[in-house]
Order: sequence, then C-alpha cells, then structure tokens
Amino acid sequence: MKCCEYKAGDLRHIMTLEELYTDDDGYGGKIHKWRAVNNIMAGIKQKSHGARWWADKVNNVEVYEVLTRYTAQIKPNMRLMYGSNIYTIIGINNVEMADKWLVITCEAGTA
Repeated sequence: MKCCEYKAGDLRHIMTLEELYTDDDGYGGKIHKWRAVNNIMAGIKQKSHGARWWADKVNNVEVYEVLTRYTAQIKPNMRLMYGSNIYTIIGINNVEMADKWLVITCEAGTA
C-alpha cells in the first residue's frame, strides 16, 4: 500500500514495544530479560501461517504485519506484545521512506 492509503482508524490495538537487556542474576552471572519501552497504537493483520522444521521438531509459525505511525524508536532486535501474544520483529518497512508509517513484519509462535 501507499503511504496515503493508511489512516488513523486502522490503528485499533495497543501493543507494547519491548527490548532485550542484560541483568545480573545475583550469582555473578548474566541473564537476559525483556522490558517494556513504550506502548504504540497499531493495526495487526495476519499474512501467512505454516510450519517450520527446527531443532528436530515442527514449529507452527504465523507471520503478521503490524501497522503503526513512524517512530525511530522501533528496532529489529525488539519485540511486540499484544495481550499474552509475543510478536518477534523480523523486518521494518518505512513506507515510501516518508517517515509517516511503519509496516513491521513479525512472527508469532517463535521465541
């Protein structure tokens, strides 16, 4: 879609943007945790679903497109949460490089 074809009414969901950080485990080691960065208004649309063979088992994978207003805060190493659903970011498209809309490609069902 083109930049001008999106509208604010398409953003019906509040999603939480999370980043991975490293923390001390209290025993001299490090652990990785996710922390909330910001809430964003977004539209969620399922693009495909299927199965992937990984680690000697079949994993269900669903691919989604998440539409949101442009922000430089969103990075590929982050994830999105909607309720208890986790969406791993696999790509970010700045629509027409206009800095107005982002279409974020995500996978659900992956860690």
